[in-house]
Amino acid sequence: MTSVEYRKQSLRWWLARFVVGLGLVLLTMAVGWWWLVFEPTLRGELLTLPQAGSCLAVNSGVCVLAQSLCRGVHLFEIRHYSSGLFWLGIALLGSSPFIATSSHRDLSSL
Repeated sequence: MTSVEYRKQSLRWWLARFVVGLGLVLLTMAVGWWWLVFEPTLRGELLTLPQAGSCLAVNSGVCVLAQSLCRGVHLFEIRHYSSGLFWLGIALLGSSPFIATSSHRDLSSL
């Protein structure tokens, strides 16, 4: 393996680790955001834990209705949740193996 190939492989390895770390941070933020919004609905018994748990990944009508009907005290007054951050974290985690194993092809020979 030449030094150029080694540097490219090392860069892909570090990039894959960075993407994993960023994906985990985004997932943690999404779960925290979800908890801030849905903990009062769980305490107020508007939703059960499985129903509220499904809201982590899908913004269904039940989730939107529970968010609008909840009159509980929300930390920082955050009352709405969107699953986009959750799915962005999942996408980053899912893409990291492809980044780590990708190979650079010289297209000039085609």
